[in-house]
This record gives sequence, structure tokens and C-alpha cells, in this order.
Amino acid sequence: SIHPILGGVVLQFVAALLGTALLAAVTLTVDPAAQEHPITYDARGLFWSVMAGLAVGTAEMLSFVVSGLGTPATQSIPIIIGGSVAFGALLGLILLGEEMLWTHGWLGVAALITGIGMVATDGGDKVEEGGSGDDDEEAPPLAIWIGPALICASAYAFYNIFIKKGSASINPILGGVILQFVAAIFGTILLGILSWYEGGLDYLNVDMTGFIWACCAGLAVGAAEL
Repeated sequence: SIHPILGGVVLQFVAALLGTALLAAVTLTVDPAAQEHPITYDARGLFWSVMAGLAVGTAEMLSFVVSGLGTPATQSIPIIIGGSVAFGALLGLILLGEEMLWTHGWLGVAALITGIGMVATDGGDKVEEGGSGDDDEEAPPLAIWIGPALICASAYAFYNIFIKKGSASINPILGGVILQFVAAIFGTILLGILSWYEGGLDYLNVDMTGFIWACCAGLAVGAAEL
């Protein structure tokens, strides 16, 4: 019901407006006599917030791509979320130096990857786009959607790593608002480039249902990112 890049842009602008409203509320309720302002940040926090915004913007547009291919939610959601956990464990070891016990953590990651493989190859039917539950259709071939889904999962993993690296250097609400606006601007730039390449906006398939669900997704992801 909506072009994946447009859906990602709408989602992130809604999330950014939600965060901005919350940030304004916190700022307006600060006691002027307080010795320390609650909205703190430094250059490190700003940098990692921007990086997190680029990562999550990529992930959310790819989420729309995967769903737009007709992938059942019962497959795409476990693959993307479970895949981000698996990628996150590896990135945590490589980039953050965090370690897990082989008998617990890494065994769990191995079990997770096995489960991802089982879910990805499930042969169930998908419902009509929009999730109405009517008109069961055959799910698209695994080879069509698994690549974008795994790239999406890795982008979400990088997003969480970037947040981890910057979380001690910036107020969480401010960091969330920055990354949301960065993701929205990133998507808008991609949308502009694609519109220039296509010679107009005719390629942007969208209807009210797609727009409403993109806004709802924005409210959900905005709360999660904050």
C-alpha cells in the first residue's frame, strides 16, 4: 500500500515528531534553578546518534521492501529480529569487546540461527497484503526476500551497537530525536534521487491504508527508539 522508501520516510518523521514533543515537554518542565540541565550531550554522543540514524533508516526502508515483496510476517519478523540478535552478538564481540560463555551465550546464538533457518524455510501461506486474513496466497520464494531481510537485520544490529557506543554521552530523548530526523532526512534524500531518476513521482504507489500504517509504525518505533 506504500512505496518502501516513502513508508520509511513517513515512519521516521512521525517518530521524530513524537520525540520532539517529548523533548519539548521535558525541557519546559525543567526547574530553572536546577544546577544541571537534564538534556546533556557531547560530540561523541551526537556522532553516534547520527550513525544510528543512518543505520535504522536503512533497516526500516528494507523492512518495507521485505514486506512489500509479500513475505509473511510470521517469517519476516522472526528473521529480521532474530537475525539482528545474532549479528548483534558478533558485533558486540568484534566492536565492543563483549564476551559470552560458549555454554550459554554462544550456544543460544547457535540455537537462534538454527531457528531462523527453520522459520525462513517454512512453507506456510501468506494472507492478502494489509493483513486482512482473507485470500490466502503462496508465499514468495526464499531467494527473493532472504537477502534484504538479512541486510535489514544487520542494519538493526549496527543501529543498536551505535546506540550502545553513544548512550553514555547524550540524553536518550535527544539522541532518539536526532537519529529519527537523520533517518528521515536520509530517506528523503534517497526519495529525491529516485524521483529524479524516474522523472517524477508517478512511481510512488501509496494509498490511505499504507499511509496510516506507516504513521502507526512511526509511533511504535519512535517510542522504541527513545
